[in-house]
Amino acid sequence: MTRRAPPRQRLRFAFPLRGLIVAFVLIALVKSYMMWTLGGEVYGAAISGLLAGSELERAAGLIMAPDAVTLWMVDAMQAIYRFFGSMMTALEGVASSMIAV
Repeated sequence: MTRRAPPRQRLRFAFPLRGLIVAFVLIALVKSYMMWTLGGEVYGAAISGLLAGSELERAAGLIMAPDAVTLWMVDAMQAIYRFFGSMMTALEGVASSMIAV
């Protein structure tokens, strides 16, 4: 009996689509978090400063410029923050009424 060699696996050099999608999601999360914490005016001034700079700074300004996805994410973050803020206020009211009794 002759033994067969296992078939060789071919190397795959496919386009890293999953990594690209993860990078875009992370960039959108960072942009939206920065816009949410800094506020629209401060963030816009920072982007304007980047767009007036060198070629590398202009490229960063174009990447970090607000778009529809990041604006939607900022609105979602604000809604979540308001929800948890109202929940904490309600729980503080319940706790203070329990202590008063």
